[in-house]
Amino acid sequence: MRVNVYAEEMTDRIQIISKEIDGQTFTGLRIFLELPATVGGKQYQGPFMHHPGDDDSAAVTFWGKQDLRAVLRKALAALDDHYADRDGRTRAVPPLTAEDVKAIFASELKRHVRAPAPLHLGPGHTPPARTPHP
Repeated sequence: MRVNVYAEEMTDRIQIISKEIDGQTFTGLRIFLELPATVGGKQYQGPFMHHPGDDDSAAVTFWGKQDLRAVLRKALAALDDHYADRDGRTRAVPPLTAEDVKAIFASELKRHVRAPAPLHLGPGHTPPARTPHP
């Protein structure tokens, strides 16, 4: 599927959202859109409001299974390369390295995998039977 969003529709309104499904947390970056309209020869743009407090603006949400920043950094690096090539400049932002990706993955793994709590027993106590994780 391809979705075209034109520059005139893009806004600086963004929202970070999370959703948990089957114990896994997904993070999304939502970018709100505003359709421009021409009235009396002047162009206007704004949120789609049914009434105060009911914003029904269109939006595009990008969901990530791991750290969404990795793919967004890759997209920004590609844009940096494009503009540097076009304008004959050198790239301002270094590309994302394998080490960067490993660090991002490790930070996400730490967020989602919990170590078992230490078991402290007093004298004369035996530990309960452990049950395996599903």
